[in-house]
Amino acid sequence: MIGDTGSIDLAKPPGRPRIVRTKNMIQKVKNRLKRKKRVSTRKLA
Repeated sequence: MIGDTGSIDLAKPPGRPRIVRTKNMIQKVKNRLKRKKRVSTRKLA
């Protein structure tokens, strides 16, 4: 970190973003919850 760039700023981790919180995805989850009353959080993820 400090040795590479000379600063303490954290670099963005490589790869896909960990959180995708768009209005479209939120609406999809709400619709799925309306259809099925018992849905596990693992399946929603």
